[in-house]
Amino acid sequence: MTRGLVLRVVALVLSVALLLLAWSTFGDARRAADRATATRDRARQALAAEREQLTRTRSDLAAARAAVVDFTAAAQLAVGATGRVVDEETALTDRLARLQAAGAAADIDGYNRTVDELVGHDADLEGAINGLDAPFDNYSRSLDALPTARCAGPLGRTIEWTAYGASGLQCARLAVPLDYDAPRGRRIELTVVRRPADDPTGDIGPLVINPGGPGQSAIAALRIASLTLPDEVLRRFDLIGVDPRGVGQSTPVDCADDLDPLFDGDLTDARQAKRTAALDRIQRLVHQCGVRSGALLRHLDTASTARDLDRVRIAMGAERISYLGFSYGTYLGSVYAELFPDHLRAAVLDGGVAPDHALADATLDHVADDIDDALQAALDDCAARPTCPMYNAGKPGEAYDALMDKLEDLPIAVGPRTLGRGLAELGVIETIYGGQDEWPRLMDALAHARLGDGAPLLALSDSYTGRRKDGSYNNELEAHAAISCVELGSRPTPLDARTKVRELGIPSRFDTIDLMLGLPCAFWPAPVTQPVAHIDGKGAPAILVVGSQGDPFTPIEEAQALADALDTGHLLTYEGDGHTVVGRGNDCIDTAVTAYLVTGAVPADGATCAA
Repeated sequence: MTRGLVLRVVALVLSVALLLLAWSTFGDARRAADRATATRDRARQALAAEREQLTRTRSDLAAARAAVVDFTAAAQLAVGATGRVVDEETALTDRLARLQAAGAAADIDGYNRTVDELVGHDADLEGAINGLDAPFDNYSRSLDALPTARCAGPLGRTIEWTAYGASGLQCARLAVPLDYDAPRGRRIELTVVRRPADDPTGDIGPLVINPGGPGQSAIAALRIASLTLPDEVLRRFDLIGVDPRGVGQSTPVDCADDLDPLFDGDLTDARQAKRTAALDRIQRLVHQCGVRSGALLRHLDTASTARDLDRVRIAMGAERISYLGFSYGTYLGSVYAELFPDHLRAAVLDGGVAPDHALADATLDHVADDIDDALQAALDDCAARPTCPMYNAGKPGEAYDALMDKLEDLPIAVGPRTLGRGLAELGVIETIYGGQDEWPRLMDALAHARLGDGAPLLALSDSYTGRRKDGSYNNELEAHAAISCVELGSRPTPLDARTKVRELGIPSRFDTIDLMLGLPCAFWPAPVTQPVAHIDGKGAPAILVVGSQGDPFTPIEEAQALADALDTGHLLTYEGDGHTVVGRGNDCIDTAVTAYLVTGAVPADGATCAA
């Protein structure tokens, strides 16, 4: 081999060696860069999570301050009203003692004077007792508005129960996949709260509660259930509240700090430009949902929520769960029965939703007639009672319609806000949920509005929408829209929305609300998710469906359809009104539900309970 060839070979070897060294160095640098990128991404995610937590905490504190002020004022009024009753009862006791003494002394004049005093005092005492209603209604509403404590436990893939305040409840935070088709990807948070069974030795296991909505907090519902469910249920079951994905204390949907544009009365304004401007504001608000909530909006379907519940079951170490769902919660329960029939011990579905629920739309259109019928029943009751505040010479319906027509053109000023037709009708709907028990409050609020005082009706509307005293909103309305729009039925297009707003003439009852609830879906920044194609729950144990004959929001026909569709469905009918009935004090319903939950025994076919 010549010297030149040797040198060329050596040069080639050195070149290859240098190339390998450079490649190795480049690989090391690339891996280091990848590690740095991953570290930076984790830091960014941690920072984003901390910012989100800080935002939630600030919102909690603001809501807490406003709620405490409201609660304190309501409590003072309630105490004052109670004091008046005590004073009147003390006076009554004194007069009765004087009456007895006069009778014993045969003091006829003294006896007669005391009787006259008692007759006059009767009206005073009745007035004092009636005066309790409004302060205690305000007290109750302000109590409901007090903030729910946040769980301070660690976030992980297993449940670690932590004390939840000083209430005896426990809580945990569970990480679950955002997308069950990509289970190793991003995770979101579920907050779970447990009320342990009163008798641990007789504990049957977990009873998962969902209040429906969609969008209502199951944690808040658990607090109420702890006071209203039958004693035997509280004794035998651990009550479990899981805020669904997108809701409350679980990773929440967030659209805007101010949701007032959704309820702008200009949608019914006679001037087209005002209507268009109101619709533009709604479109901008909905766009913010996509900006703030991002990928979460694509994964709020009911099937994903049902899979979340099964992750909670696994994390609790329970072989099976029992379930109590209300309204939309019955749809969630039936989807769970379809996906996990072997993991269900028992299920009560109160206010049953038909299994084709996901094919409906997000408006009130499918129940508008039932809501109008419920309102008309309240007005008919008022027409039969001259003492009703809306009596109007036996024609309260005419007074109601005249009021709503007037509010379109002349909203009532309530401080810095105004009560237009849309907000007024939302207040009416809030009372219709409660059935006949709420009729006095509805008529009182309508009568005040006729006299130019819109505050009571606006307060009812705020209760429906979750608007707080400081102008902020809870998460329920945003979650409701997000879950409904991503799953429920045929969405209107933006063109449909603008056409409806443009062509809205003289609205009938609740037309404005129907339009208002459907508008966000026309602009929703996430695609429709295919619902579970078929629901029959085959393989599940007996399932008890409860329906009310006078339920305007989930009519009895839907409960019947659900019971018929479920392979093991059984219907129990309540012959009364209002939306849902379990835990509302009807002994017949609560006894039957308790017997079923504890023993699995369902009522006889065709069973009914009187109101």
